[in-house]
Amino acid sequence: MKHGLLDTALLPQMLYRALNGSDDLVVILEQTGDATDDLLIAASNDAFCRAANADFAELIGKPFLGLAAPEADPATCLALLRAAHERCSFRSELLCSRQRGPPFWLGLHLDITTSCHG
Repeated sequence: MKHGLLDTALLPQMLYRALNGSDDLVVILEQTGDATDDLLIAASNDAFCRAANADFAELIGKPFLGLAAPEADPATCLALLRAAHERCSFRSELLCSRQRGPPFWLGLHLDITTSCHG
């Protein structure tokens, strides 16, 4: 099957390579429950790994908000969780800790394809 000029069977691999090669920080989250620790890192690109100063294997399966720096705004963390639980889009910035080194700012753009109810 074709989507435009592209074979749709090749599209996921092409998108993954494009995101992984991007200088933009990309992290994909999976919500496994309603607790704070249930918003897990499912995947990330190389740029995010470099910014977090962590290997891919160190990040995958870890709670996303575990990356929040101690100085991060708790209201931002709560708003992100609320948006994920309510399946709403969300934009903000979060101060994140590195495994080694000073914290870094992460521009957040949570995009959910379903509508927000609440």
